[in-house]
Amino acid sequence: MGEYESNNLLVPLFLLETVVTGCLAVIFYYLKYLDNFKDRRYPLPCTDIQWISYPYYQDTKGLPLSMTDPGLYTACFFIPTLIVIFFEIIHWFFYQGSKKAIVAACPNWTFHFFTRRVIRIVGTLLFGYFLTMVLVFTLKYMFAVPRPHFLAACQPNATALYIACGGDIYTDHLNTSAMFLPSEAICQAGPRALTDALQSFPSEHGALAAFCGVFLAAYLHRMTSFRRLVTPRPLLVFLSLLGGVTPGIGSLNAFQVRWADLLVGYLTGTLVAVYLTQVSLAQFATERHPAPPLQTVATLAGGPQSQAALSFGTQEDAAVLFHSPGLDRDGPPSIPRANPNSPVKVTEVSNRAGFVEPSGSYTNRAYLGPRVLPRRAY
Repeated sequence: MGEYESNNLLVPLFLLETVVTGCLAVIFYYLKYLDNFKDRRYPLPCTDIQWISYPYYQDTKGLPLSMTDPGLYTACFFIPTLIVIFFEIIHWFFYQGSKKAIVAACPNWTFHFFTRRVIRIVGTLLFGYFLTMVLVFTLKYMFAVPRPHFLAACQPNATALYIACGGDIYTDHLNTSAMFLPSEAICQAGPRALTDALQSFPSEHGALAAFCGVFLAAYLHRMTSFRRLVTPRPLLVFLSLLGGVTPGIGSLNAFQVRWADLLVGYLTGTLVAVYLTQVSLAQFATERHPAPPLQTVATLAGGPQSQAALSFGTQEDAAVLFHSPGLDRDGPPSIPRANPNSPVKVTEVSNRAGFVEPSGSYTNRAYLGPRVLPRRAY
């Protein structure tokens, strides 16, 4: 049976987070698809023409590991969401603890265990999704970095570019100090194509895929706790991280970004995912596994046959356990030493070793090891 708990702030906080996520989605739409935000266009050195003259592919479907923008957006949202729902269903059936349901006072809504977890995790995923895209496009408009296929994408006017650079751009006889401004006078592809050709830094595909991959890897690491199976957890985490790296490699293969831009995109998405999973969602697992009980420590008193069992229960027990007669008689306790005139016998009692003197007198000593050691052949 589930337990019910009342929370008056649940619905207001849910509405606030929904509004914030919606605002991020609107900002992302304006940055991506509208021309209200104009990017800065810095003069480009004519000597760097060779680094921005790679082939331009308008259709990247035939290239390996390449994804279009709509395909990337769809995969980065629906794949993690479906995986989260699948594992939450399994968690619902096999969870042994109490499944608490939260009741909102106004209105009188009840959020059950499964519904609450799915809304919380998927909502955080969606929030980080749009936050990553807003950060990426803000950096894109702040730093106008040309893509490797910039020259082919902007369709330059050969005469205007010849005049700006003081010579033919495809020869080595160029003025090293000459620069040209990427504008509509030089690029004939149109303002929208020119804007897109100047948005290499940071990589959009790398940042979004890295965020989803790291977020999903952190979730699967906390949810797949197989005690008897060793390989499923690292395998799922590795596949998630591999899926987060693949779209960025595809964009690099299509000459859409440079290595530096791709690495910055990976770093941006990873930082957002780590922050949300480690701070916002401190832990995905509902139940904290308690620490294993401390093992019983036996005090040998009067000989190997008599044992008094003590355990770490309270501070008083620990004080008694660590009490030694040497503290009252001869100062600090010392290592037990045998009579130099007679050999020392070592006997084993219940996998514990006790030092027995040949004269038969036995000193009260405690074995203070944290756990029982396996039997060894002496």
